Amino acid sequence: MGAGPAGLAAARILSEHSVSVDVFDQYPRAGGQYWRHAKNEPFPAESFKTTLTSSRLNWLFECSIWQIESEKSGHTIYAIQNGRTIERTYDALLIATGAIERPLPIPGWTLPGVMTAGALQSLIKGQGLIPGERIVVAGSGPFLFPVIESLQKSIQQSSSSNPSSDIRIVGIFEARKLSRWLLNSVGLLLNPEKVIDAMRFLINLKREKLRVTTGRVITSIKDTNSKNVKRISVMPLKGEKVSNNPTGQELDCDVIAISYGFTPDLTIPSILKLKTVNKEDDEIVMVDSNQRSSKLGVWAAGEITGIGGHEIAIREGEIAALDILGKGGSLTSAIRKIDRWRKQIFATGLARVYKVSKRWFEWNADDVVVCRCEEVSRDEIINSFRELGADSVRTSKLFTRAGMGMCQGRLCHRNVQDIARVFGSESTKISRPIGGAVTLGELSD
Repeated sequence: MGAGPAGLAAARILSEHSVSVDVFDQYPRAGGQYWRHAKNEPFPAESFKTTLTSSRLNWLFECSIWQIESEKSGHTIYAIQNGRTIERTYDALLIATGAIERPLPIPGWTLPGVMTAGALQSLIKGQGLIPGERIVVAGSGPFLFPVIESLQKSIQQSSSSNPSSDIRIVGIFEARKLSRWLLNSVGLLLNPEKVIDAMRFLINLKREKLRVTTGRVITSIKDTNSKNVKRISVMPLKGEKVSNNPTGQELDCDVIAISYGFTPDLTIPSILKLKTVNKEDDEIVMVDSNQRSSKLGVWAAGEITGIGGHEIAIREGEIAALDILGKGGSLTSAIRKIDRWRKQIFATGLARVYKVSKRWFEWNADDVVVCRCEEVSRDEIINSFRELGADSVRTSKLFTRAGMGMCQGRLCHRNVQDIARVFGSESTKISRPIGGAVTLGELSD
């Protein structure tokens, strides 16, 4: 389940060993969020091109899994594709559903032209579109780097085809200071290639006369009522709090792309009631050294076992596939585990470098909308704990409807968790009995 780096890596090994595999994915083509590409473009990862044409792989694209039942006979998946229900039973499942991008609520983040950095990259890579002329990229984390690179490359292509084009990046704001990289010194020593990648990115920025302003966060976005122009307020971040001194700035733009990293997509693991653990404030699927989950016949790989990037996801997918084949104790598997460990040290350090403040909600006004679908404000969620007696994310949701809208909490759950940890309980487990939109008729069948 999932055709991103982890899923593709597992599918490649299984198909090479003559195993027939069904690959479910919600997108129209393989690659996931990391290798997103337009329909007619070559696949971004050269090493997986032959995997995509393997006769052993049955691709089930644009497919939404809404239920899984586990019995002695196997695991039965119920999914919807092209309006029709698919029901299939398997001996082994590999969950590689990746992560969901995490925005932080900001006054004005519901305005047109405000999107996640991943949404901007999706428009660029998937549709070849740049949605504005003056663009700001902000937030925190290494994901901003490839987004900026994709954007700058697309701007250059646009300028070549249309010399009168005036599309440009007018601001790049990273919440954390570069000095925090000292928190990841061990990870850098074990992964020197990451230092080279970072230097290459900074050199490219300098060549394009772009500058990353660190220790700054966007605290508000306002509509100027002038040709879709937005005015953002940018303030210094001192420790975990936004500075109140008058050293901020205002900037006009028409597109704001914001990302504060990712949080694991636990929709399917919660349906299967897999055991989870807490890592760096994220709930992740608990697995052993061979990527086996708490349920027999179910493996998990990639970001749902901890946010770490595509390289770790590939290794985990390969380790899971080898274990499914009964080769979990082989030399090949051991080498991959060592490489996974080396990369995990770096990823864990990176999570500390770009850790989002648990009290981010103090940066904004009381009435900032946290749950966009149900229009629930920060103040309403806090009051559900202070005044109504909520003691967990679930009870706060029942009082406020935060997380009950169309996205089913995928955008707001992690942020409501942070508020719950401060005002309520640490019991913030994700539980979704149904994983997607389904009709009453399909439920009754």
